[in-house]
Amino acid sequence: MYHTYQLKTERSYKIVIRGLHSKSNTKKLTDELAKIVHQTRSINNITRYDTKQPLLFLIELEPRNDNKEIY
Repeated sequence: MYHTYQLKTERSYKIVIRGLHSKSNTKKLTDELAKIVHQTRSINNITRYDTKQPLLFLIELEPRNDNKEIY
């Protein structure tokens, strides 16, 4: 049995945004984050399992020392 892991310096920084409309443009979210110097890896619209109702956006940012300042 083998185990793999990712170094902390290579892991993405994950943030959650609630309250946005489910049809919000992810390109616009990426552009707005780029304005404040944050690069995105991915943006996912998380939905409820049984009803498929959109709940929130999960955004993965590239690792940086100042990622916590986004809050």
